[in-house]
Amino acid sequence: MIGIIDLVMGPVLTLVIFDPAKPKPALARDIGAITLMQVAALIYGLNTAFEARPVWLAFEADAFRLVTAADIPKADLTNAPEGMRQLSWRGPLPVGVPSLTPNDPGYLLSIEQSIAGFHSAFRPARWVAYSTQIEHVKKQAKPLSELSRKNSFHAEIITRTIKQLGVNESELAYLPLITREQNDWVVIINKIDGRPLTTLPMDGW
Repeated sequence: MIGIIDLVMGPVLTLVIFDPAKPKPALARDIGAITLMQVAALIYGLNTAFEARPVWLAFEADAFRLVTAADIPKADLTNAPEGMRQLSWRGPLPVGVPSLTPNDPGYLLSIEQSIAGFHSAFRPARWVAYSTQIEHVKKQAKPLSELSRKNSFHAEIITRTIKQLGVNESELAYLPLITREQNDWVVIINKIDGRPLTTLPMDGW
């Protein structure tokens, strides 16, 4: 979309300012200015897409949270475990975010930060390998039949998704998915190994 907008903007602006009666130096100056605007718009658009790309599908307590590159303070990446300091270019990867207990140092501070919008999943020091949280994921996961019951008007989507995954419904479960824009998404997981399989746009709460 960014590329299309950039390609359309140049010709449209050129048509607006083009006048055969203009002196050649003035016409060259105007076209040069339009070219610079296109380049600047393209760089800005690509940078925005770069920062908005999803990098983690983070399991927090009883739900997944979608984490983008823009959510993570770059200076904090050095606090991430080894192997997690380079943010994904291949779409969101699963990661674990263990819950703190009232006896843990920083428990109250963590709550305050989350209330302020700086959630645990945005803090590299809290990340752990997803494999260490699988039992927690499986414990919190809800039967897919419950999702079907809550979203009966989406029954066709759920049925089609099960068929596409090629897995028996009894082997599937779901958890809510939280994003900055909305919470009406779910993550479908394999109930046997806790692996995220796909996402669906429907209420999971």
